[in-house]
Amino acid sequence: MVGKHWTEDELIYLEYFVFENDSKLKEASCFLGRSVNAIRKKLSQLRKNKDYNVGYMHRLWTEEELNFIKRNYTQMTYEDIAKKLNRGAAAVELIARENGIRKHKKLKDFDTEIRELATSGYCPAEIARELNIKAGSVRSYMIAQNINYRTLSKSESLIRARERSTWKETNSFLFKD
Repeated sequence: MVGKHWTEDELIYLEYFVFENDSKLKEASCFLGRSVNAIRKKLSQLRKNKDYNVGYMHRLWTEEELNFIKRNYTQMTYEDIAKKLNRGAAAVELIARENGIRKHKKLKDFDTEIRELATSGYCPAEIARELNIKAGSVRSYMIAQNINYRTLSKSESLIRARERSTWKETNSFLFKD
């Protein structure tokens, strides 16, 4: 069974329909008087034809979805957000990046605290622990911003490491009198 042929106007409408990306295939099928499957098949054929500029249709992001991402981006993984929104994890990551939503604050946001702690005599590792940031990131930031900081001597470093270590407590059976 051969279906009806597509007119040039219908093809132009499909190309524009995909370009606008503002409605569903069901609406196009009603407008053109064709089935949704017929439209899907024709769009697939048009994508392969270099004369037509037909991309893939993507569901537009709603304001509610963007707000959900903003509220939950730091607590949830991309995959969890994607499942909740019925989207792909890569799409969630991309839309977050495009909207300036970040999982972590920029170190520049902590600049005043870093400078205050450094002038108070804190070393980069202590500043990192205080601000809950990676020590290497803090050290690199301080070097890049020419922030002077105190370096610990080997003995000071060893003493502090021993104070923080739980090894002796967990292996106390080795030190019984």
